[in-house]
Amino acid sequence: IHFFEPRYKLMVQRALASDRQIGILSADGIGTLGTINEINEMDQTGRVVATLTGSSRFVVGRQWAEECEDCPHPLVHGDVTFFNETEPEASDPEEVLAAGVLAKDALSRYRRLVRAARGQGSDVHSQLQNALGPLPSAHGPHGAYAVSMWLSGACTAIPACSSLTEGLLRGRSTSMRLKQIIAFQEALEEAQLRGSSSTGGGAGGT
Repeated sequence: IHFFEPRYKLMVQRALASDRQIGILSADGIGTLGTINEINEMDQTGRVVATLTGSSRFVVGRQWAEECEDCPHPLVHGDVTFFNETEPEASDPEEVLAAGVLAKDALSRYRRLVRAARGQGSDVHSQLQNALGPLPSAHGPHGAYAVSMWLSGACTAIPACSSLTEGLLRGRSTSMRLKQIIAFQEALEEAQLRGSSSTGGGAGGT
């Protein structure tokens, strides 16, 4: 993330002096807690470039402003309430099972789409893993939730899917998120099949 406003630089300085954590807020009030891993200052522009790892999500409650020296705009603070959709789902075995089935289906479809795209698909997959980390397993830590969030993040690399990314990431249901991802994957698979049919028909002269 690039920080250039004085108030956000102040926020980063305070975070580095304490727990290295800041909140990243979307326009609809859903935020993500981010831990600063690495930070660099760009001398020519004065921007601060930080690499963060996201963790818990939250909604914002009461907010208040703090005026800061040489800041055109105030630094806004807020009370937050964290939420983790995996907790309520963990209390419902049927929901956990259903989400696991959806996660496996979504992963299988993702792998098929990568294979069908051949070399280009492998390149995109490598780029996604560099940006998002290794592709999670439905049986790994946080299971279906991790799969759903990784595949939602992968949407940013696909123009036709990128408009869905914000809605996917701010949702609070793993199962619903996976169903939306699978619906998009099905559309991509159908498009690939139509493309293959057209190519095959042209080659055969039919």
